[in-house]
Amino acid sequence: MVRCFCGIVKAEMSNENSDNIVLSAHRQVVDHLDMIVSEKRLVHSYIFVGLAGMGKDIIARHFMRSLLCTTSSSGGCKECQVCRLLSSGSSPDLFRLDVMEGETQISIDSVREWQRKLHQKPVFSQFKIGFISEAERLSAGAAHALLKTLEEPPDNTIIIMLVPSPENLLPTIVSRSQSLYLPSLSEKDLSRLLVPYCDEETAKIVTQLSARRPRRAAQLLADEAEIAAVKEAIEESYVLLGATEFDRLQRINNRLTGDFGENKIAAQKMAEAVVVAARDALLAQVGASAAAHLRGYQASTQQVSQRLEMNDLLRGLENLLLLERKWEVNANPRLAIESLLLNI
Repeated sequence: MVRCFCGIVKAEMSNENSDNIVLSAHRQVVDHLDMIVSEKRLVHSYIFVGLAGMGKDIIARHFMRSLLCTTSSSGGCKECQVCRLLSSGSSPDLFRLDVMEGETQISIDSVREWQRKLHQKPVFSQFKIGFISEAERLSAGAAHALLKTLEEPPDNTIIIMLVPSPENLLPTIVSRSQSLYLPSLSEKDLSRLLVPYCDEETAKIVTQLSARRPRRAAQLLADEAEIAAVKEAIEESYVLLGATEFDRLQRINNRLTGDFGENKIAAQKMAEAVVVAARDALLAQVGASAAAHLRGYQASTQQVSQRLEMNDLLRGLENLLLLERKWEVNANPRLAIESLLLNI
């Protein structure tokens, strides 16, 4: 066992352990996918919907193994050549549609090239898979071109798309696909899933720091430095939320000239920290028990809950959720964070 930031981690958080946490967290969706594969009740297009940290990619990978593996229809055998090729990203039956390097959106030319590849015959499996991991980044032209594939899919082809929200896609794309939603868990349920890998106190704190998102929780358990960075961001969020409007503007301007002025990942993590702090302050305002609060921040929580009205906190949480749903199509992290924090 190794010492963690606040307790004991019982085992290294391997990729397999991380996958198990996510698959267990979304067991209902996983069971549904296993059933439709085994009973051959498939449609030609699926959309996995969930905010960052929910584990959309892990659920999609499970589904892809189920579709392509010739041995097992429940997540694949993970040992055969087909599963090994899929794990390494070199399966000849998997066709990815990604944003080209240096671009911010998926272009119509990329979609057309991808469509041509989908007309190839499968090499090892019954199916071919067209995978779009950031479908929210389809340009307007690319999205309309994709509709052609959904309306007239090539034989033995399954399209899989990942998005934060169905609002990120054309309604006609959503209507021609089956959407599967990956929600956050209750604190109790996610903590229970983490306990095999850490002690109960660590599980509860990581659950709170991750905003109850299973993949994010597994990432935090695997990296003590990441936990420290999240805690620092939360502490800064309390300072920002508790500041006067003038001080908040100054702090935002100083911060935006730093690491997340143009860094989307850093800005996303800061936004996640703001929602954790705002949620905790909101719980204090409604009189929630001490056990419901984030540990170690009681004084800061009380200060923010007294500084801001309930409507301010609710508006801030609403703005954050809207920001997360539209994040990937917002090319300017500076403007996104500035808008979020100045509207609380």
